Amino acid sequence: MNEITHVRRDVIAGAPEGVDALVLAAKARETGTGHLHVVTDDVRLSSLKDSLRFFAPDVTVLDFPAWDCVPYDRVSPHSEVVARRMDVLLRLAAVEKAESRKPSIVLATAAAVLQKVPPVSAFRGMARDIKPGSRLDTDELAAELSRTGYQRAEQ
Repeated sequence: MNEITHVRRDVIAGAPEGVDALVLAAKARETGTGHLHVVTDDVRLSSLKDSLRFFAPDVTVLDFPAWDCVPYDRVSPHSEVVARRMDVLLRLAAVEKAESRKPSIVLATAAAVLQKVPPVSAFRGMARDIKPGSRLDTDELAAELSRTGYQRAEQ
């Protein structure tokens, strides 16, 4: 992820809506790697995501939303938008080291790709799988959460 090894741009013009989903799915399966597809707005992103789920249920589709507020505004972004962006960034950081990569497509609006993100190094090793029945050291978890910006508060 630190280096772009191959960049290819395909332009499809004048085709009916939905053809882009077929082409994206075919390219993802053919190459077995990740693709970034930039759309104009959230409505188009949602429609394309639904089409890809239909045409390519075997391909991982991640949607990377734009912030829902303007820079330097007094209003913070909605927590769902923050969570979705973090989820995509964590998954992309994990893919870099994954031995068995699965075809994937990241869908983003033009606004989303123009907004700055932390470097991939900030996300390495941050994801933790916590499953029912697994053992968890609460002191270690509390220390890790503190390191990542959470603050302890009374219930």
